Amino acid sequence: MSDRPDLDLRRLQTQALVDLTRIRHAVERSVEQWLAEAELSPVTPAQANALLVLFDARRPLRQAQLARALSLSEVTVGRFVRALEEGGWVERDRDPDDSRANRISPTRKAREALPRFIAVSNRVLDTAFEGMSDEAVVRACRCIAAMRANSTRMPTRPSAHPMRRCGSCSSAISASARRCSSCMAACATARGSGAMPHRLPTTRPDRVRSGAPA
Repeated sequence: MSDRPDLDLRRLQTQALVDLTRIRHAVERSVEQWLAEAELSPVTPAQANALLVLFDARRPLRQAQLARALSLSEVTVGRFVRALEEGGWVERDRDPDDSRANRISPTRKAREALPRFIAVSNRVLDTAFEGMSDEAVVRACRCIAAMRANSTRMPTRPSAHPMRRCGSCSSAISASARRCSSCMAACATARGSGAMPHRLPTTRPDRVRSGAPA
């Protein structure tokens, strides 16, 4: 029996994972630009997501609850909260049920800006799912949800020998390389045409801006 179908399927699976990463990069770049256009800077895409979770909850949340909703560590969410608090977007008060914990809630400034955050969110969704039927959107979301559930079985602890990352797109590369083969090819093509490619932003959730404009 030929193994060709299996190879073709593997290529499709590989391309799907690559495409998900590219979609994430594209969405983050677009959201950052659209937040700036809506005069919501210096809120980052990740910080805006935290704000929308707080709005959706319709009640103050503890930092641990917010971290679970975002599927991030409490340390990372703590950085988001500090930056948002410095910018006047959230406030913290003592939890009446636990004096050791604080509750986080949007400020009046954030509530007044909610329509602009929703407009940016709708713009992202309309662009990402343009041309897709309702049924196609449901199928895509179910497939992605299944992949996310499968990803919970992947290792989460950092390796004793951390992988080197491409300086442009953060893809895994060999210890002796500076960029992945795709980015090197793109750079070579750009040099030939006289234009260098746009450098992709860092997408690690713990790389957040401070609450003050740069």
